[in-house]
Amino acid sequence: MQTWALTKEIRPLIDQILTNTRREQEDTKDPSPSESTNAIGRRGSHDATNTQTTVSKQIDKVQAVLNHVLETDRPSDPVLLPDREDVSLEKEIKIRLGQEGIGLTFTEALIEIIDRKRKQLAHPEDIDPISYTGGRNVLSVPKGWIMVVDSYNEGFINVAEVRSIIAQTYLEFVRVWTVNNSGEWLFNRVESAGVRIETKFSRRSLKTQSKSLVKGGNAPESAALRAISGKESYFRSEEKNDILARIAEHRSRGIDNWHFKKYEYMLCFDQSVYKTLKILAKCCKKRYGDMPSYANLSKIILLKDIRLKAAAADLSANETSRLVNSIKDSIKEFLDKEYRWKRPPLSIADGPLRTKQIVLRRINMKLSPAEKEITLNDIATRTDCRIRVTDEKFDSQLISITGRKEALAYASSLIKEALH
Repeated sequence: MQTWALTKEIRPLIDQILTNTRREQEDTKDPSPSESTNAIGRRGSHDATNTQTTVSKQIDKVQAVLNHVLETDRPSDPVLLPDREDVSLEKEIKIRLGQEGIGLTFTEALIEIIDRKRKQLAHPEDIDPISYTGGRNVLSVPKGWIMVVDSYNEGFINVAEVRSIIAQTYLEFVRVWTVNNSGEWLFNRVESAGVRIETKFSRRSLKTQSKSLVKGGNAPESAALRAISGKESYFRSEEKNDILARIAEHRSRGIDNWHFKKYEYMLCFDQSVYKTLKILAKCCKKRYGDMPSYANLSKIILLKDIRLKAAAADLSANETSRLVNSIKDSIKEFLDKEYRWKRPPLSIADGPLRTKQIVLRRINMKLSPAEKEITLNDIATRTDCRIRVTDEKFDSQLISITGRKEALAYASSLIKEALH
């Protein structure tokens, strides 16, 4: 995926910034009028030609750096590639421009421009979900991405660590429940992670605790899925089955530094995890705080000090049921406070709308991003559905289709046929 395929559009900006920074540098020298006149007289047109040549060479150097840095194939959502430290776009540009002899003043100005400009250059779904409806594609910008965090993010090491899986699943339920009733897509993305899962970032930031870090990549404890599934009547719907199937494919992951710039909220359930997240955020700010993309870090929220005290290992004990209910209650309180969420009047299956979610692997997609936009707009118009596209894994995309129940199967078949 060539997120940065249009970097040539930045070339005029490079010229502009070079000119402005050179002018500012010349102004600071503040030569007297007579000195300026004499200098111009001595240099004449030959020197002016040399200046133009120098500018052109500098632009070529900067363009070459940008082509190398920005057109490198990068994941659109860093969370999908665990244990990869942030390549730090800004720092890489600084280093490479410095190696080419380009001044720091220009470099900082360029980075500031790129930070704004690259959002226009990237395909919209690489920033936030893009929504296709009624023949128009619009960037869907509900409030924030949510990361739910505990220690190990799976449950094999400690049965209490199913908390993040339960919370992530419940948030998915609530989002679909809400959109089926009102059409409102509450938040863009919800994921879960563990502070004790090893990443390069956590290993560096938690040096004194590094021996307690473990490898990730484990599937969720099946008992966690049974616990959040509840009775058969609980959220009974095809939507529930789709969500549980996706959550079963989740693999435990740790915290990377770029999570703090990507996710608006990090939610946790006990003081230990809360304090560890604060340490990681402090390290992130110290190491990357000078970069524009790290100006606003995640809001870390301790929902409740929810612990599993005396539950059976299979999550069937009454104590465990109380744990699940406590997590659900704390999530509702969070949504009420941060999203002004209200309980929908109808069940997930009885609302005026229904939602179908399908996961497609990128490698099997046969259309370019531009062709995909046109196709999804056409399908949204033909079926009167709203189609939202987000990254599911580094190699897959989640497509959520919301509309009348009778239209979902048709829209889903059209999408699979067109894209896959």
